Amino acid sequence: MATNTFTAGLTEVEREQMTDFNEALMPDTARILRWDPTDVYEETETAIPAYTPDAETIKAGLKPLSREIVVYSQVRQVDGQLRLPLDTVLDSRDRVLLLTRHGRALTTPLLFDLLGAPVPGPSGLVVLVEEVTDSEVPQ
Repeated sequence: MATNTFTAGLTEVEREQMTDFNEALMPDTARILRWDPTDVYEETETAIPAYTPDAETIKAGLKPLSREIVVYSQVRQVDGQLRLPLDTVLDSRDRVLLLTRHGRALTTPLLFDLLGAPVPGPSGLVVLVEEVTDSEVPQ
């Protein structure tokens, strides 16, 4: 496990124990949808958004929020703070599909955009998210 500001004074065994404990407290499961544009718009030569889901599900913890922040000069709605395991690799363009909440399968999974880069903390990676409502949610 990587050392960060919160775990710098701990031994490797203590860091592993803390990681295992924190992941056990994450009540939700999610799947990462990787940014994977396969084509570009001819007129502007910008990537057409496309995502490839990871095969594995991961533990997650969603803390609902409701506030606005400015990201790249745009006002964005923060719908939650998502905790993920420390070893999760994310690109800020990836999406997260929340499959279960508190151990129960969601009838319709929740799809989130990441608002910025994830930040390592004592309970795992933490990233602000915005719910995606204008896109078809994969099952």
